[in-house]
Amino acid sequence: MACGGGVHGGGNNGGRGKSDSNNRFGNLDTNDRAPGEDSSSPYFLSNNENLGLFLVSAHLIGSNFNSWNRAINMALVAKNKLCFVDGSIDKPSVDDLVYGLWSRCNSMVMSWILHSISKDIAESIMYLDSVFDMWSDLFDGFHQGNNPRVFQIKELLSNLVQGSSDVSGYFTRLRTLWEELKDFRHFPACSCGAMKHLDTYVGSLPLINKVFSLIVQEERQRSLSSLNLSQPSVAAYGASSSNFNSYKGKKDKPYCTHCGMLGHTIEKCYKIHGYPPGYKPKGKFSDSIKG
Repeated sequence: MACGGGVHGGGNNGGRGKSDSNNRFGNLDTNDRAPGEDSSSPYFLSNNENLGLFLVSAHLIGSNFNSWNRAINMALVAKNKLCFVDGSIDKPSVDDLVYGLWSRCNSMVMSWILHSISKDIAESIMYLDSVFDMWSDLFDGFHQGNNPRVFQIKELLSNLVQGSSDVSGYFTRLRTLWEELKDFRHFPACSCGAMKHLDTYVGSLPLINKVFSLIVQEERQRSLSSLNLSQPSVAAYGASSSNFNSYKGKKDKPYCTHCGMLGHTIEKCYKIHGYPPGYKPKGKFSDSIKG
């Protein structure tokens, strides 16, 4: 039999040493498989499940209990071990057929919990006897009431600005706060029909993920545009360098104010002082001499 659901606080009897006839695995049918061999049973442990298993990536440090609680719940549901935490499986008596299986799974889940919390917190619950007691202690110590946390989230949202963060980082932080606030605020079902009109209005608006995608694309395009403006192409740089060198070369040559030609000054102009013996002008200059 599988176990599931969510944990919001301690139960009333799980793991407290109580045993009664309601234990779902107390009376075994000899024709059924043992709970430890049935993969659908919460007493089943696969070969890859060991004491050093890390169920979540972020350890509980106290202030992050709400997000850690959600993550650890999902992991325990996937492992079919949430019923050891929420108290839906009682601790069997020592002479019960499943006591050994319960003790083994209880110790395994306790180890997983200890590996999912900070060292200081782990030391404070190390000597408790059951995972149910561990969970109750953590919940009572670190769970924040709805009203104080809702107020805190609203304050964070009102003061949240993008600043130097990129769009992705800003949106991720914003959405994290939105989702946590949504988890705290459960609205009753609408019975007056007003929600239909609201859904029609909201349905005409683009989805937040679509808006986020468009903004990210715009940010990337602007980044590329600014990069192209700040770094001219190699071809343009080469052309400007060539024009500059050509202009610089012309500027460095001497200029004759009499004939308007480059390469000599008026003091050495042949048209004033005469051509040297044997000089043979070329092109249009030869025609001007002949004339």
